[in-house]
Amino acid sequence: MKMLDYYSLIRNSVQLQDVKLKSVKCEILDENSKKRNLSLSIERDVKLLSDTKALILMNAKVHFKEEGPFFIEITYEGKTELLDESIDKEGFEEYNYHSVVPLLLPYARECVANLLSRMDFPIYTIPTIDVLETMKQNMEKSKEE
Repeated sequence: MKMLDYYSLIRNSVQLQDVKLKSVKCEILDENSKKRNLSLSIERDVKLLSDTKALILMNAKVHFKEEGPFFIEITYEGKTELLDESIDKEGFEEYNYHSVVPLLLPYARECVANLLSRMDFPIYTIPTIDVLETMKQNMEKSKEE
C-alpha cells in the first residue's frame, strides 16, 4: 500500500468519546420473507453536560414498510467534548444535534450487520451517508423551522 503524503487528517473541534450500546431489540418476524425494501427511522437527542461536554443519543429502527423478515431497534450513546473554546455553548449544542447521526450511525450499521449474520439472514446494508451534505441539509432545515 502506498503512503499518501498529500492526504491530511484534520482533527475536528468536537471529539466523540465513550460510545456505548444502550439497548437492542431484535425479532425475527418471517424468516422466509424475501422482502428487501428496508426502512430506517432515526430519533436523536443531545444533553449538554457542561459548556464543553455533551451526551448524544441515537435510536435507530431498522424495519420494513410492510411486514418483513425482521425488526431491529438499537440505541447508542456517546459523549462529545469541545476542544475549540471559541465555539459558544449554543454552537456546541447545535453542532452536536446535527452530528448525532453521522457520528453514531456507523456503530449501528456494524451492529445490525453482526446481528443479521447471527440470525442467518443475508446482509441488509444500512446505506452509507454523505456526512457533509447530510449536515448541511439538516442545518438548513432547522433554520427554516
